[in-house]
Amino acid sequence: MKALALAPEPPVRRAFVIELDDETSAVMRVLEAFALGGARLTGLDLRTAEDDSLRLRVMAVDLDDVHAERIGRRVASLPVVRQVASGWMTG
Repeated sequence: MKALALAPEPPVRRAFVIELDDETSAVMRVLEAFALGGARLTGLDLRTAEDDSLRLRVMAVDLDDVHAERIGRRVASLPVVRQVASGWMTG
């Protein structure tokens, strides 16, 4: 009897949305937190919000809950960051 081959599960994608001050090097400081956390980034989107702050969306894969939470806390602790939200998507 042949064993059934299961299709590999698609990687879990995580999205982080970060509101931050529009300051020199603010985006780089936020992205450094992802690098230090070992995140593999797959997408970035940066926009100016209505109040002249910045809204950065960062997409990453291969982050377990522990690493994602650690990165979120590290980002939230930066003085230039106003707010952080995150979630995951499959597929």
